[in-house]
Amino acid sequence: MRNVAGGETMDGQEADKQEMNTQEKDILFVNRFEHTREYYNEVYSYSFYRTPAAALRFLILIIGAACMVIGLSILGFLNVLTLIIVFAYVVIGCFILVLRYMKFMNLKYKQGLELSGGEPAWAELTVTDRGIEVFNEGSEKTVSISFERIKSFGKTKNYYILITEAKIYWTFKKDGFVKGRTDDFLSFLRGKGIKC
Repeated sequence: MRNVAGGETMDGQEADKQEMNTQEKDILFVNRFEHTREYYNEVYSYSFYRTPAAALRFLILIIGAACMVIGLSILGFLNVLTLIIVFAYVVIGCFILVLRYMKFMNLKYKQGLELSGGEPAWAELTVTDRGIEVFNEGSEKTVSISFERIKSFGKTKNYYILITEAKIYWTFKKDGFVKGRTDDFLSFLRGKGIKC
């Protein structure tokens, strides 16, 4: 028996039920979605192409091509063949970056399938006023984070991405809210100081 407000007593099961009801009332939003190949493609393309490192890779390619053209024109070797070679350099460089991304994305997808027993895993994110908890199918524990640790916000066609300073992505599917609405979620994030 446990003491509760008003001096009443209740057994352990009743107290646990009351505690669960209190926790359920604290939940503001629940987002649930499946980690499909489309999920991995969309979220990882965001992280791969919209980062400073990705911009730097493409910038190095362009600067390298410009230096080649300038150098060849100064030396007097600039002709159609050299321009084709420079163009091929840029195209091959971009192609290598895309292949690298595809390999990375496929690896992450296969890892996700292996962890969940061969089927795409489900993720459930629970949002309270204190923070976010994530449960991934195939994992034995729930991971949580406070809103203070979220440093930026991103979005893709189907997902919102909350990003920590360590570049950990907390992903919400736009149409995956089973409790709460998308517009209310974005307003809630703005109220927590996250620029959406």
